[in-house]
Amino acid sequence: MLLGYALLAIAVGAAPVSGEDFSRASSSRASKQAATSVIPLNKMNQDARNKVLSVLNNTSIYRRLPVSTYHCDSDLHNFLIRYPEVVVGIWKVMGITQVDAARIKDYTVKASDGAGTDSTIELLYGTKNLHVFYGQGSYKGPLFNNQLTGSCVLVLQSGFGNSKDGTPIVTDRLDVFVRVDNVGVKILAKTLHSLVGKTADINFSETSKFIGKISETSETNGPGVQRLGARVDNLNPEVLKAFQRLALVVNDRAAARLQNQLSQSYPQSDYRNQLRLQSPPAVKKVSSPSLQGRQSGPR
Repeated sequence: MLLGYALLAIAVGAAPVSGEDFSRASSSRASKQAATSVIPLNKMNQDARNKVLSVLNNTSIYRRLPVSTYHCDSDLHNFLIRYPEVVVGIWKVMGITQVDAARIKDYTVKASDGAGTDSTIELLYGTKNLHVFYGQGSYKGPLFNNQLTGSCVLVLQSGFGNSKDGTPIVTDRLDVFVRVDNVGVKILAKTLHSLVGKTADINFSETSKFIGKISETSETNGPGVQRLGARVDNLNPEVLKAFQRLALVVNDRAAARLQNQLSQSYPQSDYRNQLRLQSPPAVKKVSSPSLQGRQSGPR
């Protein structure tokens, strides 16, 4: 994984640069400037600013990944961005990955792939539409003679909407800035940029689809998703409770949309008798997980 990129390749949408084909990846100067301009350095504390600037001022690789649009509940989407250990844990339960991920601080997750890569990802800034992460990582294995170290800044922008039938839609975009510390590897990284970038593009697309699948499954089988979450090892109990609660909220919202669609298609007195539908439980209001005092801007 690219300094924890695989851990957080979940997310984000934004308006494209004028004239940009946002279905394709980009490493252009215009894309890089656009991504840099949305980072709210003036709303971060000094430590967070220093971390971001340490990467932006010495970037070895920059890539704007192709935009991804998919069916997903907005609250669940933002929860999984802020608690990526839930996604990694579900992957592990399903046998998709051997990566271990655990929260070590309020805003920091540590991960290891068991094949030489260790990384930490810290949430520096977050609102509903924008998240900025800082990652540090190292690799020691057969690909390089010496240990490879580096850091990255991930800029996740999110756009939300609904399809004609009310289905929630998320538009995702991810900008990745990577600083490689080893001088010799910097040259190699630029040489391998295309290969590394394509791998990141695929991971991003597949992870987005997986997040969407969690949301879709919650709509049809909320209790099943709750049970799946309970099988994740070493998950903070409060994080697990919040995930399980959201799974039912998403299920309730889907039931409410279905009832609304049916009420528009049939007279109110007919469709309930014909299909024996019960009114869905009231939708529970769940706020996106708090940044606990961090400057997060308007929600």
